Amino acid sequence: MTPIVSICCITYNHEKYIKETLKSLVNQKTTFEYEIIVHDDASTDNTRNIIEEFRKKYPDLIKTIYQDTNQYSQKIRILYEHVIPNVNTNYLAFCEGDDYWVDKNKLQIQFDFLEQNLEYSSCFHGVVKVNISGESNGGFLGPVNRGDKDYTLSDVAMGGVLHLSSLFLRNSVIKDEIPQWATKTANSDYTLAVISSATGKIRFFDRIMSAYRVGVEGSAMTKDREEYSKSNIIRKFKERNEILEEANRYYKFKHNIEFTKIINNYELRINILEKKYKFLLDRKIFSYTKNYKISYILKVGMVTLFPNIIESILRKYHSLKIAFNKKL
Repeated sequence: MTPIVSICCITYNHEKYIKETLKSLVNQKTTFEYEIIVHDDASTDNTRNIIEEFRKKYPDLIKTIYQDTNQYSQKIRILYEHVIPNVNTNYLAFCEGDDYWVDKNKLQIQFDFLEQNLEYSSCFHGVVKVNISGESNGGFLGPVNRGDKDYTLSDVAMGGVLHLSSLFLRNSVIKDEIPQWATKTANSDYTLAVISSATGKIRFFDRIMSAYRVGVEGSAMTKDREEYSKSNIIRKFKERNEILEEANRYYKFKHNIEFTKIINNYELRINILEKKYKFLLDRKIFSYTKNYKISYILKVGMVTLFPNIIESILRKYHSLKIAFNKKL
């Protein structure tokens, strides 16, 4: 039978984790056929041998793309240039080689929803943060514990809401054309979030169905934490604004209000980091901030200036909440 869903799995030097990742993908319970496209970016450890073991065991399920030369180091956007162009199914799901899925019904739940709700381009769900041993650190990715609901372009494109392992997307959204602006950053989570929410409605399921492994050596997020500095954060925000401005033009200003809102939010953060407090007198920024209380401006300032401290507080809060719920 022909597969209807493609799971895109990008991996590099993940010999410690790829077995758990692939197990979580092949063990999905579905009423439809699906395939797993595994892209190995010239790993120098035992990752490829483990992938081959799975491919031989599941020859009708797993397809492989092996690189002899590392593509990421050449700034090639692997997902957009090597993986998605090889997808011919109706839907896409994603899981990088150091993450894994924790719900065997994940694909079926997301598939059923998009099949029954044609106005939606995609859906996503809650993600638990775990350490390199797979133990929860008390943190989550996504708007967990707020219930199932729709999220807007400005919600998801503000960043930090949608993790790639949770996204389930109609292939028609990007099958005909991958926007050039989407390939200007290595953060596929972010650009896919923008594309998804700009082309249709997007639904969040308040259910933990995948795990993001924190602290993996060599991962992009680990590198961001190790190289954290105001200058790097400012560069990141400016890069996002360039992408958003191009995306706004690409969609012919159909979502101009929302794109402008996001761009101005990043401008707000950039000015806070650069200590340019006169920005409050700027009409463009003021038009955005005037609709919010001073508490919101302070909140943005705290998250912008002290992201690690805020994350630590939220992690402890979630840990206490989990412990409290277990006692009930």
